[in-house]
Amino acid sequence: MIFKTLGFISAMSLLGLSATGWAQTANWRVEQAVANGTGCVMGADTLAIAAGDQIQFIFSNLGVDLPANSGLPYAARKACTIAVPAQIARGYYAANLQQSIYYGGIKSPGASASIATQGTFFGIPVNPLVVNLPYGTTFNQPAAFRQTTNSFLVSAPGPALWCLPSFNPVGLFTSRLVVQGSKNSDSQTLLLSADQYDIKFYATMGWITCPAS
Repeated sequence: MIFKTLGFISAMSLLGLSATGWAQTANWRVEQAVANGTGCVMGADTLAIAAGDQIQFIFSNLGVDLPANSGLPYAARKACTIAVPAQIARGYYAANLQQSIYYGGIKSPGASASIATQGTFFGIPVNPLVVNLPYGTTFNQPAAFRQTTNSFLVSAPGPALWCLPSFNPVGLFTSRLVVQGSKNSDSQTLLLSADQYDIKFYATMGWITCPAS
């Protein structure tokens, strides 16, 4: 099973930010990243990669694989909790967080499945990202897409906190990811993040320059 790529990517084009800020705003401490759960173990089936403001987690064991006529149980669930520290360059504050899931699979009408994420950044909750594939519907796509965006200008401290000289610019991104599904008989097919498919989870962090003091 393959659950690919989780990443943060700066959203300068949405915010009109400078190229110099984008390149060095976040320093992801990949060597301290952790991933644990029934669908992931860091260093075994999970890898973290950082480049500039982008952080990616690559998984190979996070998904549901219940083919028809397999004799397997009718339900399956995999979960993964990840965390990685980030050091933010002084002079910027968080503007928005964009999360996207790319996923694929095959589902018969007598099966249901879901993908759900719930995370925080610097202790601030971010919007959950949920994909639901309900009973009574079919699904057969190698690549589908879902996206949500947080605006920290509304839901999180702005320059009043992030721009203080005393502010500690080191914090965590955390997320719990769950892929689960069930079917009502062995004749039904339910594959989500099976070997031939990828699920890609992206998160995009935009930054705004602090006001001049």
